Amino acid sequence: MTRRQAFEYIYIRTWIGAFLKVNTAGSAGGENRPPKVKMALNAADVYGTFGQIKTGDTESMNGTPDSDAPKDTTSPPGGVKIKKPGGHSEKNESPEVNPPTTPWEFLFLFLTDKRFKRQVIVLIAVLVLLAPIGLAAYATLRYFGYDVQPSFPFLKRSIEAMQEGVLKKTIYEGIKQQKNYAMESVTYMVRITDITNTITSTNGPKTVTHRLVNSRVVYVLRALRDISANENTTFAEIYTSPFAKELDYWPGSDLEKGRTGGGTYVSPERYYTNQFVKYNVYFNVKRGDLHTVVTGSDEVFDLPLPDQRISRDVRLRQDEDIVVYPNDDDVIGELNIIVESDTTRLMPVQSLRFGVGAKSAPVEDGQIRMNESGDPADKSHPSTVVITGRWQSIPPGVRLGLLFRWNE
Repeated sequence: MTRRQAFEYIYIRTWIGAFLKVNTAGSAGGENRPPKVKMALNAADVYGTFGQIKTGDTESMNGTPDSDAPKDTTSPPGGVKIKKPGGHSEKNESPEVNPPTTPWEFLFLFLTDKRFKRQVIVLIAVLVLLAPIGLAAYATLRYFGYDVQPSFPFLKRSIEAMQEGVLKKTIYEGIKQQKNYAMESVTYMVRITDITNTITSTNGPKTVTHRLVNSRVVYVLRALRDISANENTTFAEIYTSPFAKELDYWPGSDLEKGRTGGGTYVSPERYYTNQFVKYNVYFNVKRGDLHTVVTGSDEVFDLPLPDQRISRDVRLRQDEDIVVYPNDDDVIGELNIIVESDTTRLMPVQSLRFGVGAKSAPVEDGQIRMNESGDPADKSHPSTVVITGRWQSIPPGVRLGLLFRWNE
């Protein structure tokens, strides 16, 4: 029986019963009185569990079953209990459960079924109690810098943000120190190319070797507040190379401008010497979003390099050099320094740590790895040597780098 048929059945039984009761009230001595219809007005009795009519016995005045009433021919275990004359009860099958699908069915059950009404009230009370807990959790996540939004992506972003590890610590430290952004990762890539030329001088042919150093830095930052391209000092970049013959600015991924002493912003090319270049980077990013900045420089050196020179407080031989990332102000999750060459066989020596508080900073020593492609003995196909160093959780003021040397 469908739900529509069930409601029609309830409606017809109710009104026919009322009509028979009124028209038989005046019969003398109860003669020819039609049987009394037993009508269940409770939704749980009439409507079954949900959506199906529950049939049972109708009762005549003398307590015998009415032969004209619909009978339930099945009685498997697990059904609802039907009261029998004499106070006894037995289990009768309840048809398949069909939850209410329309607002009217839901309202009907809510108004007529006390058990269903109580369950709905308990559910609403639980939701009301959980709402303040959810708001408190959301406020806590936002306070500690997690990127959560009050929308359907809330669950996904919250799960991503609540992960333990370097990212969580980096964002927390950035907010704690009131930074504009936190550096999720910095990758400093340096490519070394040695070029040998023969020149003619008054003393005859002369062999000259130059070293080209191409540096690129990829910053992946997460904004901790809204950042506008109209701000002048949000992201400042500096390249220094005291022993370089030339230092050229490499145009990066965003708008970049140098600053003269008078405060007028001009092209970075106009504001550098052979050993120093400084400029600002401008971009727009909303709080909580990621932004990637790429900067770089190109340098030229004369080989051999000066022996016993001092760079970054490190005394170097003529066949040694260092690559250092000068982290003065940023909170960095992970720093990678990659040095490669396909003209010179590089060899790692050690990782370096400088700066105020560098010894006590909770930074693990760099994990140095050397990879090489090709056969070093095959001069016709030079191999590429790659040295990498990796550090995590770098606070401001700590400078990290690689010391390496090569075969002359």
